[in-house]
Amino acid sequence: MNKKITGNWLVDLNDLTCLNTENQMVITFVKKGPMLVGKIKLIPNELHEKWVTDPDRERHIRKAIIEADEVFFRAYFNKENAMKIL
Repeated sequence: MNKKITGNWLVDLNDLTCLNTENQMVITFVKKGPMLVGKIKLIPNELHEKWVTDPDRERHIRKAIIEADEVFFRAYFNKENAMKIL
């Protein structure tokens, strides 16, 4: 199984994405050299409209990406470690 829910995030290791189940924001992880970097794939219209006038919108976006990074990489490295044991 390559999908795991942690808090409000659903991690899909096959698609390299995290979906926030509360606000439907999607963060995708793309290869950049030897690294995987989290980038926003989708911000639903309702969330965008809420954030567009918020002076703290950049903080909200950074927070979402950081949360997704933490959850994604925890699941990713747990899978990698499990594969090494096998």
